[in-house]
Amino acid sequence: MSKGVSRRDFMKASLIGGAALGAGLGHGHFHLTYGQSANVKFSTWHVPVGYEVKTVWEPMLEELKKKTGGKISSTMYAGGALGKGPEHYDIVSKGMADMGYFTATWTPGRFPLTDVLSLAAWVDGKDVATEIGNAMYERVLKTEFPGVKMIELNGCIQAFMWTKKPVKTLEDVKGLKIRSPGGHQTNYIKALGAEPIFMPLGDVYMGMETGTIDGIVTCPPLIISFKLYEVAKHAVV
Repeated sequence: MSKGVSRRDFMKASLIGGAALGAGLGHGHFHLTYGQSANVKFSTWHVPVGYEVKTVWEPMLEELKKKTGGKISSTMYAGGALGKGPEHYDIVSKGMADMGYFTATWTPGRFPLTDVLSLAAWVDGKDVATEIGNAMYERVLKTEFPGVKMIELNGCIQAFMWTKKPVKTLEDVKGLKIRSPGGHQTNYIKALGAEPIFMPLGDVYMGMETGTIDGIVTCPPLIISFKLYEVAKHAVV
């Protein structure tokens, strides 16, 4: 690393809806000197064989290796190997991992301004969601994330309600126990007359199978990654 710049300062990053190397590399603030190399520890709660790991994180880290001529390699810690989902901000900020994927709504009250990204909206793709999140980060949200280099910020796009039984009217929603991702979506679930329940994504399959919950609010990729389509046969946009 450059003189006076530690490996931790060079690498530290954390995010809400995506991941990349620390902002220092992208903006040229820190540099690897010739011949030096580094291994990036990347932590995420996404399952190792899930859509996000295979189509986003691994290709991203492979591209990083390619762009640096092999100087920066990586080690993937997926499936919560270093800690549970809500712990991922601290996993990165305290140096257990160099980079990580983090969901702000999973720690209620800690990032109150960032809850705005959980407002109900139809966003046409992650690229647009990232542009919105990054702009808000630069203007308003930056102060909520000390101790890390925020690389990319976005909200969950196209979050649907997935249920065990068909939901065709508002009356069908009343009384249902719905797993909430947190943030403002908890308020929406209450407003519909359902009961918001928070539980780790890894527990949702069993929760729906046993009747602890009746449904979940989330986006399609997570339904696929956690095979929730096996227990949640119906969806409402």
